[in-house]
Amino acid sequence: MSVDNSPPEAVLFDIDGTLTDSDTMHVAAFQHLLHELQFEATDNAGDMEEAPDGRRVISLQFYRARINGKSNAAIVADLFPDWSAERGKEFAARKEAMFRSKAEGKLTATPGLYALITRIAAAGIPYVAVTNAPRVNAEFSTSVSCLRACVRVMPACLRACVPACLRACVRVMPASVSCLRACVPACLRA
Repeated sequence: MSVDNSPPEAVLFDIDGTLTDSDTMHVAAFQHLLHELQFEATDNAGDMEEAPDGRRVISLQFYRARINGKSNAAIVADLFPDWSAERGKEFAARKEAMFRSKAEGKLTATPGLYALITRIAAAGIPYVAVTNAPRVNAEFSTSVSCLRACVRVMPACLRACVPACLRACVRVMPASVSCLRACVPACLRA
């Protein structure tokens, strides 16, 4: 198999967990809300753990296997298949507000990100931040110091480079499948 060493046509950065290390705050928000609902994961040993305050909460293992990288709609459908769409939306809105509350003043850019974006920009390669998170979260997460100046959350930026989307993001930064599914169709409509 040959390796293509040519520069990518574009670069897509997934916001959560790539531009910023936000997973710990997402985990905490899910732990809090699922505990409130008396949610008990029983699929695998290790899905639940005891929090420092004695509460039983979902484990990081459970978060990574069943939540991380999925859209809110997919998470709710998986965890609460009997819920109405409206109840699922209410849960997701509460979870996202709780994430922003827990993350306020704590989010930082991933080490080395600014230098990488500077190199990408200097090479004239288009780049954009993509996410399956609600727009308010995307704007909140990209408001972190250097991200404000160097990342644009605009799907229209991708219009010219949609054919390169998958090659570009896989070669430079990881992006979740759900993120790409949410992003690429939006770009095609833009």
